[in-house]
Amino acid sequence: MKNILSIIGLVFALAAFAPVLVLAAPPANDAFDSPTVLSGFPVTANGTNVDATLEPDEPLPVSRWWEDAAASVWFRWTSPTTGPVQIDTLGSDFDTMLAVWRGNELISLELLADNDQFGGGGQSAVFISASADVTYQIAVYGWSASRGLITLNITNDVTSKISGTVTGPDGTTPLQGIEATAYQWTGSWWEWFNSGYTDANGEYTIGGLPAGTYRVQFEDWQNGDYLTEVYDNAPDLDSGTDIVVPAETTVTGIDASLANASKISGTVTGPDGTTLLQDIQATAYRWNDSGSYWEWVRSDNTDANGEYTIGGLPAGTYRVQFDDWQNGDYLTEVYDNAPDLDSGTDIVVPAETTVTGIDASLASIAPPAPPRIVALRQVADNDWEILHIGTVGREYILQETSSLTNSWDDVGTSFVCQPDTNTISRQSSAPTIFWRIREFP
Repeated sequence: MKNILSIIGLVFALAAFAPVLVLAAPPANDAFDSPTVLSGFPVTANGTNVDATLEPDEPLPVSRWWEDAAASVWFRWTSPTTGPVQIDTLGSDFDTMLAVWRGNELISLELLADNDQFGGGGQSAVFISASADVTYQIAVYGWSASRGLITLNITNDVTSKISGTVTGPDGTTPLQGIEATAYQWTGSWWEWFNSGYTDANGEYTIGGLPAGTYRVQFEDWQNGDYLTEVYDNAPDLDSGTDIVVPAETTVTGIDASLANASKISGTVTGPDGTTLLQDIQATAYRWNDSGSYWEWVRSDNTDANGEYTIGGLPAGTYRVQFDDWQNGDYLTEVYDNAPDLDSGTDIVVPAETTVTGIDASLASIAPPAPPRIVALRQVADNDWEILHIGTVGREYILQETSSLTNSWDDVGTSFVCQPDTNTISRQSSAPTIFWRIREFP
């Protein structure tokens, strides 16, 4: 008991002299309203997204990677020239994402182009047709947790391109926000190379292409109102038409007329059947006969009303799975109240139809009782025994910190709780005075 009181006294004594926590400052161009202003052409700028944030109501790229966009910083460039322009982050030292917008207010920006992994690399590049005296808003993001030093380049675009127009089923209504993607054959599969988005006139341009042979796929990721199609009127890349692109050439007329898609919609609640759950991922799967597995098709997350709509679906038979990936508070469930896809209920979706009422009421995951540190005993200089009580059979790991305002660090290896009381031996340096145990992993 004397040793326990001694360590508690030491904790309070050292805490009195603990330094004040200094919060890191975001970059000067973290906010849309305070960008780094660029002039001239060509132009190169440097910066960082370390400690950068996403602003409330900040729009994100609409591509398939939008959920991974984080820590944005802003640049603003008024073009002195008219013509094809390449904007890239080549030379940055982390995995970037890049988007170029037009507009003067954050909540009403028009996305012109975005990119992640240009040509398969960690940096990004977009290609736009710039107009003199027009101002462009350029956002550089970190992919997920990636942070580092930014090199932003704006130069002449001397690459080849593919362009065309995308319309609806009537062949005349232009479709905006459709992603057109160029793929190259690797010898084993069709590999993504670069993308462009249709504008208000339904027109797109895919830039950054070296000379070669491509196939182009059209996808409505933004709304899911139209079916995916590959040029020329093919259902997939394997049955598409080759597009031969010479060096420093724009191949025009690669057009598409997309058919209306079907959708699945519903509402997700908690165990009481009334509490609406937000950010639950609803995913449509269909059976793959050749591979004998349930194949992912499309997903959507529930909104504040617990509602979701999975779009972009061709006619067929599906099963829908619900996952709480964001918080992990609820058990995964497959419609209708099944634990897995194999025991789920088929959902028959006709062509150009929205099947409604595919609802779910998810069960809560009961949180395990947290382990408790019940005693500390000093057995030698800087040597301690940490006694704890946990749930038998669960895996834990010890954490330590020098101050309750600092982050906690895992120490040692994880262990499985055994019956009765567990003891952990720990040698502590003087600054380490706080311990806790967390469930592993």
